[in-house]
Amino acid sequence: MDRQHDDRSRSLAPTRSGTFPVGQPRLPTAGVDYPRSEQEFARLFGSEAACQQAVERLRWPRGWICPHCGSAGAPFRAGRLLGCSACGRVSAITSNTALRGTITPLQQWFRALWEVASHESGTNPAAIQRALGLPNEHGAWEILARVRSGICAATRDRLRGEVEIARCLIEVEPGGTTGRTEGSPLVVVVAAQRCSGRLGRVRLRILAPLSSRAMLEFVTDSVAPGTTILTGGWPGYASLAAAGYRHERTTRPTDGTGHERALPEAQHVADVLRLWIWGTRVVTRERLAHYLDEFVFRFERRGCAPGLLFYHLLRATIPVERARSARVPRPTGQAAAG
Repeated sequence: MDRQHDDRSRSLAPTRSGTFPVGQPRLPTAGVDYPRSEQEFARLFGSEAACQQAVERLRWPRGWICPHCGSAGAPFRAGRLLGCSACGRVSAITSNTALRGTITPLQQWFRALWEVASHESGTNPAAIQRALGLPNEHGAWEILARVRSGICAATRDRLRGEVEIARCLIEVEPGGTTGRTEGSPLVVVVAAQRCSGRLGRVRLRILAPLSSRAMLEFVTDSVAPGTTILTGGWPGYASLAAAGYRHERTTRPTDGTGHERALPEAQHVADVLRLWIWGTRVVTRERLAHYLDEFVFRFERRGCAPGLLFYHLLRATIPVERARSARVPRPTGQAAAG
């Protein structure tokens, strides 16, 4: 994770939140939108009110707009609830986000995101439980699951240009009721984008079962049609050309080790993934997919400082609302509830 990624262009790229159109957020400012240290984190997000204001700035950078009628203006407030003075509809500031329906204080959510961002190798439920003072790991698992759902939504855009695809084996701890024997590794497919001769974005997925159909589903979900795909000689790649991709097999004579592929970018991602998983945490089969999503999110922002990564986590968890065309409400005689 050694390259500074183009975070300026990413912060301006359009995103989506629910069914509402999204505007283009301004560039984040260190010390205002995200902290650079533990002390600055305490200053910026040291109260529930400060966290609520931060959520509102993230969702409505140009001012609050009613998601129901599109009217702009100052809403009436009741804790986390915001009400429209025009139509009278009330909604929570966390609706249509990864935090919807939660009763956990926003301070705890922000602290959990800071814990995830401030550790290069990520974190685990036990660390979240200690940091937040939770009575058990159940609440920590719920927090991490919601954060990772936002991360997953932020890494759904498809790769383009030249993409290397390779398979690797990941050893994980046995757990759950998958029916697999203990110690059997899982096959993970890696898609690595070549970007001007350098490694760009990546996509990962568990292939279970390993089949050409599962591989084709991964490619169609992760890679845009018309893209040049470079693979090894596995027969399961044969259907890619018929699916609208320019398929090239990059093979070389076997060297006695069984390796035929010349896919340095995909192999590098696979090596970093193994080190990240093996060296930092115990991962079970059922939870490997969540860790793959987190790895992709981190890898694509591998040049970010912890504070800026914290902002990207916030942006993934609380996306920007795109406002409908504001309409002048017709008089209804309905009084706004206070």
